[in-house]
Amino acid sequence: MKDENQLYELAVHVNPDIEDTKVPEVRATIESYVTANGGTIIYAKELEKVRLSYEINHFKNSFFGYFHFTVEDAENLIHINEQLKANPDVFRYLVIKTISDAEKSKAAARQHRIRIKDAERKESVKAPAPENKELDKQLESIIEKL
Repeated sequence: MKDENQLYELAVHVNPDIEDTKVPEVRATIESYVTANGGTIIYAKELEKVRLSYEINHFKNSFFGYFHFTVEDAENLIHINEQLKANPDVFRYLVIKTISDAEKSKAAARQHRIRIKDAERKESVKAPAPENKELDKQLESIIEKL
């Protein structure tokens, strides 16, 4: 029972050797892969040149960007993956399933309510502490019996 489309994030590393004027074209091409397969792009971060932590395919830099999108049918992700693999400008990418900000807020509120209930339950279970005088009398009676 799905009431809305699943949210995904696509992160891409693009060949740093392409001309700066071609970067918007590559971004548009990647966006077209998503939209042509029934997806709707919600947010797209511009491709920007970054230094990599380690070399990937002998590249020390790349153009990096990411896209948040929804897809009606998860089967369409297969087609998006195939198109990304076939694109010579994209040398590394990752598609992950994410949750929306509204769902994150609901989960955080649910966790907060659970913590409050647990704290209230723990407080109600605690036995009242006996007073020190009463405790002293009990200890003395035990010591006398020894």
